[in-house]
Amino acid sequence: MSFAACKACGGLERAALVTKERRGREQIVHGHEPTLQKALRLLGAYEQMWVQRANQMASVLAETKSHPCR
Repeated sequence: MSFAACKACGGLERAALVTKERRGREQIVHGHEPTLQKALRLLGAYEQMWVQRANQMASVLAETKSHPCR
């Protein structure tokens, strides 16, 4: 495992998204299913929120384009 990947796995491990297991010279990384599912739900909720905001901004811009200020 490269140094960068090792650092990334450390962050995922601190977030309880994965666990590491040492087997000789290898480190085996396992996903922690419940925490990954929770993260997926949270990210999905944020995605919906940002899509709604982007759509609102698009509406405002379209409205402004059709009725420019004088």
